[in-house]
Order: sequence, then C-alpha cells, then structure tokens
Amino acid sequence: MTKLDKYFPLWSKILFATLCITIVTSLAAGELARRFEYNYLTNNLTSQIQQTFNLLSATTIDSLITEDIPLLETIMLQISSNYPDIEFFAIYNELQTVLVTWGALPAEDSLQHQVFQQPVIFGGETFGYMKIAVSTARLQDDITKHVNLIRLLIALILLCLALAISLFLHSSVLKPITNINKRLLHLSQLHHTDEQIILVSTNELDRLNESVDLIQAFTHKQKQREQQLHAAKEQAINANTTKSTFLATMSHEIRNPMHAILGALSLIDKSEMNTEQQHFIDTSLKSAHILLGLLNNILDMSKIEAGKLQLEHRPFNIQEILQGVTSVLEPLAQQKQIILNHASNIESPLWLLGDDNRLTQILINLANNAIKFTLQGQVNVMMNVVKESNYTQVCFTIKDSGIGISEHKLSHIFDDFVQSDSSFSREYGGSGLGLAISKQLITLMKGTITVTSQLNKGSEFRVKLKLENTMAPVAEKPVSQTQVVREGPPPRLLLVEDNKANQFITKTILQRAGYTVDVAGNGLLAIAACENQHYQLILMDLQMPEMDGFDATKGIRQMSNININTPIIAMTANATTEDRENTLAVGMNDFLMKPASEDQLMKKIHHWLH
Repeated sequence: MTKLDKYFPLWSKILFATLCITIVTSLAAGELARRFEYNYLTNNLTSQIQQTFNLLSATTIDSLITEDIPLLETIMLQISSNYPDIEFFAIYNELQTVLVTWGALPAEDSLQHQVFQQPVIFGGETFGYMKIAVSTARLQDDITKHVNLIRLLIALILLCLALAISLFLHSSVLKPITNINKRLLHLSQLHHTDEQIILVSTNELDRLNESVDLIQAFTHKQKQREQQLHAAKEQAINANTTKSTFLATMSHEIRNPMHAILGALSLIDKSEMNTEQQHFIDTSLKSAHILLGLLNNILDMSKIEAGKLQLEHRPFNIQEILQGVTSVLEPLAQQKQIILNHASNIESPLWLLGDDNRLTQILINLANNAIKFTLQGQVNVMMNVVKESNYTQVCFTIKDSGIGISEHKLSHIFDDFVQSDSSFSREYGGSGLGLAISKQLITLMKGTITVTSQLNKGSEFRVKLKLENTMAPVAEKPVSQTQVVREGPPPRLLLVEDNKANQFITKTILQRAGYTVDVAGNGLLAIAACENQHYQLILMDLQMPEMDGFDATKGIRQMSNININTPIIAMTANATTEDRENTLAVGMNDFLMKPASEDQLMKKIHHWLH
C-alpha cells in the first residue's frame, strides 16, 4: 500500500477499479467481436465472390473462347452494377492477356481491398482468367459500428452491475465500517479529552486501523493505569492495615494505664479530701475522660473508614436517651452559666429498636458542641416523634444561641478534623472529629443530618431517623453496692491480669466491694489456679506473656473440673469487634472494655453472680 492510498476513500478506489474493469472488458470484448465478425464477413465475402466466379465462368465461357469483347463488356457492366463494392474487374485469355477491364486495380498494400483471381476451366482445360478487386471499407464500417455497439452494451451492463455492487458494499460494508470508525474515534476522544484527535487518512479501512491503534494505545495505557491503581490500592490497604494495627496497639497501650488512672482517681474521689484536693481530682478525672473520648473518636473514625463499625439492634426507651443526654451535659452548661433545655412531644416511654449507645454519642456530640460554642444564652435539645404502625419517625433538634458558622464553612462542617475556624481548637478545644463521626453514624442508621446557621446568631442541627417500634423489655433490678455482698462466705473471683497497676487497682475495688480476689499474672498461672480452686467468676485479660487470655480460656473450658462452667468476663484494652467475637468463640461469657469504671465493673459482676 502506497502513501497515497490513505488519502483516497474506499468508495473512490472501488469506483476507479470498476471503471478500469469496465474499460478493459469493453475493449477486449470489442476486439474479440471485431475479429469474430471480420472473419465471419470475410468468409462470407469469399463465398459470395466464389459463387460469382462460378456464375461468370458458366456465362462467359463461350464469349471467352470466341473472345467476344462486346459481350464480355456487357456482362462486366452488369456485374459491376449489381455489386457496388467491386472496384476492379478484368477478364484474361489463357495467355493472361487482358481482354476487358473495368475500374482501377488498387495497390497491393491496400488494407481496404481484397483481390480475388480464378481461372475459367471447361472440360479440364483452362480458357482464361478473371480478377475481381472488392472494397472492404463498407464491411469494416459495419464491423466498427457493431463493435462500438457491443462495447457500449457491455459497458452499460458492467456499470449497472458495478453500481449495484457499490450500493451493496456501501450499505453492507462501507457504512458499517464508517459507523464503527466513528464509534471507535468517539471512544478514543472520550479517553483523550486533553487533546484533539485528528485522523490523517481519509480511507475508511485506514481510518478504522488508526482508530483501532488509538484504542489499543488507550487499552495499553489503561492497563498500565490499572496496574498503578492496583499497586496504589495495595499500598493503601497495607497503609490502612498498618494504621489500624497501630491504632489498635496504641489503643491497647493507652487504655491499660488509663484503666489504672481512672480506677485510682475513682478510689481517691471516695476518700475525704479538702476543697483543693477535690479540685485536683475533678480536673484529673475530666482530663482523663477527654483523653479517652478523643481516643474513642479516633478509633470510631478508623472503624468507619474500614467499614468495620457495626451498629447494635436492641430495645431502648427514647425518652431515657433524651433525659440522659441532658443530665450528662447539665454540669457543663451550669459551669458556663448557660441554660440547657430539653423538650419532647411525648410524655410516656417509647421503646424502639436501634443502637442506643451510638444515638447517645451523636446527641452528646451535637449538644456538647452547642454548649462549647455558646458564650451566653441557652441550648435547646428537642425531640419530636411521629409514631406509625411499625416505625417511628424521630427528629432531634439541637439549637443554640452561640457564635454560629459562616456560610462558606457550612459545606465542610462534617469533614474529618474540620472546625468552622482553625483557631477554635485552641480556644474551645476538640479534634474536629465529633461532627464527622456523627454524620457517619447517622448515615449508617439510614438517617439524615442538616444544619442551618448564622454567624454570631447561633446554629441549629436537625437529625432525622426512622426506627422500628418494639415492646418494653422485662425490667431488671437496679444494682447497688449493698446487693453485691451475699450471705455466707464472699464470692471468690480470679483476676487474670499482667499489668501490676491494673492488678492493684482492680483488686482493691473488688475487695472493697466484699469479694475475695486471687490474682494470676498470665494464662498459665490462671489455668494452674483453676485446677484446685472453684471460682464464682473470672476476669480475664487478653494480651499477656507466656499465654494469652484466649488460650487460657480454652484450657479452662477443656478441664473437666469445677470451673468448666464458671463465667469468664474478658476485661481487656482491645477495642475491636473481632476481639469481642473471638472472646465469645473461645468460651468467654461477656466483654468489658478498659478503662472500665467501678460502676461498669460492678454491673457486669452482679449480672453474672445474681
């Protein structure tokens, strides 16, 4: 294929080929027809001349023998008048002497004449000769006309056939090729939006080939991009795994000392102190809870990003949620001299199915922010419910008279680590995760959150949820310290904990509550302790040297002794859902996350001992 071929479309090549075939075929067919007709007419002329010779021989034999010139001339004139193509006629005697002639003998190299000569024989003896020259001009003109007519007919037939073939090729080949080419070019252009694609060739097949090359190039780039994305995805997964592992490790390492710190502060808080000492303890407890809240927020965000945060589905009283949120935040509001109101359009308890802890977390986040950013005035936490047959539409509105949010910041207020002003983290505190986590939790609950605000006039957050109706569960007896101690010998508990500080604090809390406590520093020691001593309850840490809590629990459950059915509570700083599931899988009965308050610990123990 030459370079010029790409500049001619396929239809023009087909047309050119058709014309060439038509011309060559017409010329060849005309030439064949010419030769065939020339031979045919020449043979016919020869046959006619031969018949003429035979007739003349019969009629002129007497005149030729007697050399009757006048009669021979008369016969010659009659022949000439009857055959207009005869241009020369001559009769010779036996000695080839001219007796009579008519016309002029044409030149020997003439292409438009044929000369015939035949002896006049009678009885086997030659008496003379006759020579006739016939013009073939009229014959050749007729042949030329016939040939041209044949060529014209063949050309018309071939052109009609070519037209039909062209139309067929255009509809069945060229048009589909053109459409395919346009689609390929469109696809190529879609993936090369940064540059204008111009195809050099005007030939349909070449353009199709160029488009395929573009698609192939794009596919190659796409494959490279996919490989890069796959590598980036692997890196992101590895980074996310590393981050999750790091956060889980840091959570464990922070929660363990936090358990001891909060436990120690709780024990000190119950002792007699002066005002200054009480202030120190209150400040320490507040700071510890802030640190714990920040840690929980970071872990929640990590779980949400990894898609591992799972919501609970249990009955709860929506009225208690509202009252609990305001009671928790009331001291903070009083400290800032802000009025904290709560209101609801229902008075009786309403039991719904959902995750009450996460709902409380959302409302505390929103109401805490409202109090934090309100310098004076009030914060209103309102609940409006619309009960239907199977579901209840719940709308919480948290409205404050605080500093408000500028309009251009509203669209980013739910982003991670974002506050309406970067200086707020220094002035008001906070990590900027509360609203982001609340938004994600509400989305997981299939609800919505909206915000309206005016700078220096306050903000209003509105949370809408659709929760399933349920019946009120059987009420449990409230737990108190006086209910823990039973008649008879005090219950014996086994505390399996490797951290010395946590051993001391937890053992002190349990002993003050009236329990007898044995301590094991790892899983092996726990199994050894269970071989000869029956325990009413075992508190099991998970991560310990020599043998962890999982293997220790398996070992205790596999021992056919007095502790095979003893309740085992996982008391650990591991905060992942997998850890919770694994504890139940190996035979533990419950899960208590560190740092656990004295009240939480007592409730768990009371649940399993009473």
